[in-house]
Amino acid sequence: VCEIFCPNKICCNKRKTNKVNPCRGKRYFESSKSSTYFSLNKTFESKYIVYRKGAKVHGILGEDTVRLGSDASGGLSVPRTQIGQAKIIDDYFTGHRYDGIIGMAFSSLSRSGFVPPFELASSLGLVEPVFTFYMKSAGGRAEDEYGGAITYGGLDREHCSEDIFYKQLESTTYWKFKYNKEHDLYYIDCNADISAVVTIDRQKFTIEAKNLIIKLEEDVCILAIHGYSNYFASIWIFGAPFIRQYCTVYDIGNTRIGFAKSLQQ
Repeated sequence: VCEIFCPNKICCNKRKTNKVNPCRGKRYFESSKSSTYFSLNKTFESKYIVYRKGAKVHGILGEDTVRLGSDASGGLSVPRTQIGQAKIIDDYFTGHRYDGIIGMAFSSLSRSGFVPPFELASSLGLVEPVFTFYMKSAGGRAEDEYGGAITYGGLDREHCSEDIFYKQLESTTYWKFKYNKEHDLYYIDCNADISAVVTIDRQKFTIEAKNLIIKLEEDVCILAIHGYSNYFASIWIFGAPFIRQYCTVYDIGNTRIGFAKSLQQ
């Protein structure tokens, strides 16, 4: 999550005898074609947590200039960025259209000494230590469409409201903060006309509003359904539905995360 990797030209997975080949269709990094590349003569192994599955990647380490952004925008060039050149990638990446991963969390997470390109750029004074993520609502099956924008070095005033709510981070590791388990509840209108249906072996069981809504006090009610946070799953992840509704501002300099309403209709 804080590291950067791309498939190397020599990808061992290409020689796999079975039909699963996560390297097939990927664009490869060829260090021989780069005048700024430098080999570190080290190996790396990373584990990315994707949908509760650990996807492993390992290969060799090098340094090169990484540019974030398009040619049209000028981009942000970051010299001497560490790159993991993957020789073996997990089968999980089969069928996924992206070629690699650029980590945007904090370097303290890395066991291999990686410094993410944006953190490196801000430490070198190349850019302000803030980036903003905007995701466009394009539909669940949209492909080859404009999907959003990342603004390096500041706020996205084109797509995001200037009214930003900030929350201090728990630590300089993941972009995370603590939530109050005492309020791990869903508040609801006391007069809401709702019902819930539970299906067991095609048999439907309807739960009516009178059994779903719990009245705490006058005009304050909660839903009689809530999440169960145990030792292994006491986390919430803000996914695409939330990010499409609210732009996310990642403020490295002040170790905080911000949320601003998206201006898209």
